[in-house]
Amino acid sequence: MKKVFLTTVIAVLTATTMVNAQDIRYGVRGGLNFAKLKASVSYDDLTGTVSTGRKIGFMIGGFAEIPLVNFDDKLSAEVGLSYSSIGGKANVSGKTEKYDSRNDSYREVTETIKSSLKTDYIFLNTSLKYNVYDNIFVKGGLYFGTLVSVGGKAKYDGKKIDFEDEKDDLDEMLYDWGGSLGLEYNFNNGMFVNLDYNLGFGIFGYDKDEIAEKSKIDDEVAEEIIDSFSLKNNVLQLGVGYKF
Repeated sequence: MKKVFLTTVIAVLTATTMVNAQDIRYGVRGGLNFAKLKASVSYDDLTGTVSTGRKIGFMIGGFAEIPLVNFDDKLSAEVGLSYSSIGGKANVSGKTEKYDSRNDSYREVTETIKSSLKTDYIFLNTSLKYNVYDNIFVKGGLYFGTLVSVGGKAKYDGKKIDFEDEKDDLDEMLYDWGGSLGLEYNFNNGMFVNLDYNLGFGIFGYDKDEIAEKSKIDDEVAEEIIDSFSLKNNVLQLGVGYKF
């Protein structure tokens, strides 16, 4: 998979040698992320998928837009770097017993744990963009990200817990990569708006042996379960930017 990404990056960068420097446009963009996490595992009878709710975050970055020759200004390549805050939200409810001091007895109540996870990445984005009509463009490509920060919050029984930068304790979430599809509308003054959907192919880079060692089940079984486990980011992005 990583070879596919590297091949795409090399192809896009090679395209820059086919144009003059003055034909390249540079720009900046920022916007909102509507992100969620999807976890799945498939091992013998242990099969299942869990998705979080969407968490709102932000993204900001810069890019270079490179027109490709022989396409009458219809097709261009885009390479950029962005800082993006994503993650997910989840509410888990369950029944428990609480002591009722007025009646000197226990009663069954439903408790809800509200939690959110925030993961910040630096992404390298590559894509091809095609002018389908007037100022409307469609685009698609690949991205690769490196985790720079992890944090979260939880609320249970009226208590709040904050998890500040837990990256050292979550080494299994080091890198992310995936594909993207999007629409872009360009205004005549250099401004533009875009709507992108980033579909994660998987988070990778974690130490499987270390996780298996910490688990309470057989190491060989633990490693097989970990091999079948996948964690993916799915992000809807709404952005606005300016091209110089």
